[in-house]
Amino acid sequence: MTEQSLDKVVALTTVFRTPALIKNAYKSFRMFYPRMKLYIVNNSGLEDPCTDFIYGLIDRDFNTILINSDKNVGHGDGMCLGLKHIKEDYAFIFDSDVVFKVGGFLEQMIMMMEDDTYAIGEVLMLDEGGRNVPLNYGGIIVPTIFEAYALFSIDNYYKYHKFTKFGIPPFMAAKEIQKRGLSNKIIKSFPMRKHLVHLSGGTRAQFGDCEDIVDGFKGKKGDMDNPYIDGDPNLIQKEII
Repeated sequence: MTEQSLDKVVALTTVFRTPALIKNAYKSFRMFYPRMKLYIVNNSGLEDPCTDFIYGLIDRDFNTILINSDKNVGHGDGMCLGLKHIKEDYAFIFDSDVVFKVGGFLEQMIMMMEDDTYAIGEVLMLDEGGRNVPLNYGGIIVPTIFEAYALFSIDNYYKYHKFTKFGIPPFMAAKEIQKRGLSNKIIKSFPMRKHLVHLSGGTRAQFGDCEDIVDGFKGKKGDMDNPYIDGDPNLIQKEII
C-alpha cells in the first residue's frame, strides 16, 4: 500500500511541558510518515521550551500544525480540541511519550477499517469502573481502545461519548458501545507494541495526575502503576532519537 492510500489519515498528539518527549515522538514518527499531516495540541503555554520547539517545527515542516490551547486543558480535552480541526476521515492519535520503532502499521490499520469501525489499536479489558480486570474476573467487561496509540474514525467518534479528562479518555464511549453489543465488531485490536515503545510515565511522571496540573479538574486520580507503559523512566527527560 502506498503513501497515497493514507491521504485520508492525519496524526494528532498533545503535549505539556515535556520537550524531550515531543522531540522523540515527532522525530520517530517522521522517520516512517514524513509527509503526513500532524496536529500538535500544545498545553504548555507560550513561554516554555516545548512551545519554542514546536514553533521551530512548523517553520520547517509545513505538514505539522500547531494548536495552542489558551490554558492547560489536559490530555482528554486537548485531544477533543485537536479533533475539532480535523477534516479528514481518520485520526491516528498517539501520546507524546511514544517512540516509534517500525513503520507500516497505519497502512495495515487502514485496511482493517470498515464503515462502522470506531477505532483500531490496543484493546484494554476493563470493568465498569474503568479498572483493569484480573484473569478470574467474572463481571461485565468493557473492551476499551487505548488512545495512547490508536486509529479513530472521525465520523464514528462523534457518534459516541467524547473523550474525557480522566482515566482512559475513550472509556465512556466504550461503555456505550459495550451496552449496544458492538464492542467486538467496531473496536478492533492491533499489535501496536510491535511498532513502538511507550516510555514510563511521560507527563504524569514529571508533573502528576491531571487533577494536579489542570485547573478545575474534578475527575478521579489515575493509577501510577500502569501496566501499559514500558521502558526506562529515566529516558523521559532525554532526547533519544
